[in-house]
Amino acid sequence: MDLDPKLTVFVAAGLYDSLNSCADNDYLVSLLEPHYARNFSVGCYSGGHMMYDTKPARFELHRDVAAYVRKTVAAFRQ
Repeated sequence: MDLDPKLTVFVAAGLYDSLNSCADNDYLVSLLEPHYARNFSVGCYSGGHMMYDTKPARFELHRDVAAYVRKTVAAFRQ
């Protein structure tokens, strides 16, 4: 991000994921310096490690990833 301030990151996790915790992701982003933290988007979805296994969580993940991609592409067009 020092080399490219437009670099962004989307992190998705399941609420019951024992490997990639929603709470830990939020905490880790909160520890970053603000100019890095603002480039992170964190999504938390019902389910475990394979949160996309249920239709509602899959729909939410799809919606959020699509919004992230649209936002990222729009930022690069500016």
